[in-house]
Amino acid sequence: MVLLRDDASEAALPAFGEELLFTAWVMWNKADTNNSGTLEGNEAVTYLDAIRKSGKEYDMKTLGQLSSFEFMPACKDEAFKIWFYRT
Repeated sequence: MVLLRDDASEAALPAFGEELLFTAWVMWNKADTNNSGTLEGNEAVTYLDAIRKSGKEYDMKTLGQLSSFEFMPACKDEAFKIWFYRT
């Protein structure tokens, strides 16, 4: 798998270790089943629930949706860790 980067996406993401970044993109690509760039509906439910259960607050732009820029900080904070290893 090749990860394409551009200046805008790199600047928007917090500093990640390479392994964590790879894991986050693998999780994102698995979750974004229709490749729309946004998790919504059934795609988003599990991840939004994990974020809610993590007890941490994130700046979410649209209710019920999750963009990659919202997904990555939650992944960095390991909000999805327990769910991810159970699947």
